[in-house]
Amino acid sequence: MEKTTRIIYWTITGVLALFMSMSGLGSISGVEEVVQSVTGLGYPTYFIPFLGAMKLLGGITILLVKIPQIKIGAYAGAFFWSIGGIFSHFANSDPFAESMPLILAFLLIGSSFYLWNRYIFSPKLTA
Repeated sequence: MEKTTRIIYWTITGVLALFMSMSGLGSISGVEEVVQSVTGLGYPTYFIPFLGAMKLLGGITILLVKIPQIKIGAYAGAFFWSIGGIFSHFANSDPFAESMPLILAFLLIGSSFYLWNRYIFSPKLTA
């Protein structure tokens, strides 16, 4: 069971890190669709590269960093990014489909964190 759990964890975490990193790179590079999406929610344009850098760093941290306190911080940041985005779309009366990528991100974040915390990081399994 442990090997299967690790495979599932790394698959989910890899998809999450790719999703966050690609989204972050789109924000940093100023892709027009990203700029329109974020400014359409009422956020200023100067916020977009900052948000992109944080998503990119968070994706890298979740994937590569071994220090638990830093990894937990990255998961928390990703959680707040996804919840904030979902809330912003709902508050802006956007169609539900606009929130689907963020809902998927939220589910990936929760699944990855649960598996990491329960099966990968757990001291019981390393002893």
